[in-house]
Amino acid sequence: MLTATQHRVPRWFTEDIAVYEETAASPEWGDRIDPQVIHAVKNKRLLPVAELDRGFVHPTYPSQVVVSYFQAGRICGFIAQEWGYAKLLAMMHDFATSATTAEVIEKETGMKPEAFDKKFLAAVDGEMKTVVDRFEDWRKGLKEVAALAKAGDYPGVIEKSDPIREIYPEYVEPGSLYEFRSDAYLALNNKPAAIRELERYAKIGGRSPETLKKLATLLVETGRPAEAAAALARLNYINPVDEDLHRRLGDLWLAENNIPGAIREYQAVLAGKPVDPASAHFNLAKAYRRANRQEDARDELLLALEAAPGYRPAQKMLLELSQSEQGK
Repeated sequence: MLTATQHRVPRWFTEDIAVYEETAASPEWGDRIDPQVIHAVKNKRLLPVAELDRGFVHPTYPSQVVVSYFQAGRICGFIAQEWGYAKLLAMMHDFATSATTAEVIEKETGMKPEAFDKKFLAAVDGEMKTVVDRFEDWRKGLKEVAALAKAGDYPGVIEKSDPIREIYPEYVEPGSLYEFRSDAYLALNNKPAAIRELERYAKIGGRSPETLKKLATLLVETGRPAEAAAALARLNYINPVDEDLHRRLGDLWLAENNIPGAIREYQAVLAGKPVDPASAHFNLAKAYRRANRQEDARDELLLALEAAPGYRPAQKMLLELSQSEQGK
């Protein structure tokens, strides 16, 4: 974007496209409506489109940059929906001529910026009406659910949280109702229902590594390893330097006969300089052996034994490889 416009594009438009594209790639990746945005919409603090750069460059309140990201992304989606994606590309080329935001909006939408703002804000108000109008009810309900969970009233947690969650289903930050409900179902020995809650959490964009690992563990325990691997694979986009993640995902891929996936994950473990290099090299050797890459497997076994000369699994596999070679 910067290259195409010779750095003439306004800040809001580059962020606008970035948020739009990540959401287009996966709905789970895009910015969610957070409490700061809700307060801004409720208090009429979204900026006119012609002044939106100010929210990024000269914010006047602490959360304005976050709010401006939300607004920019929504404006992009709004233009694509109302006028087509080609208009966004046309706007990029317009900005390359040093045209102002006001000029570009009017040229490509046929509306004065003030009229565009009115139409856009009406769309936002319609989309967010329930959560804006009932935000205080949601916040009060969340506190009540937390108190019920602390008191061990798990049926109460499930009963109280269901209607409260529907007010603001996008909330997946720490202490979300999805997590409260999942924990309550586990306490009541209803593992399938607990899994459903965490699956909903993941689908709507929940990104807590520990919560997604918990989902993967539950899926493995209920005989769904492929879905567990998919849950962990999401974490590669969230926390790519997590050694435990790569090791667990490698084990799952190996069990599911996704050998290239297992090799990739075990290589990632080694790239992170693990605390236990012997087992990390051994795991990669197992994957190479399954891929019929015997020399690579041998190299990894030798590295495992270099790190821990008495490591018996590596000794055993190296002996097996040697005997296999001798038998040819």
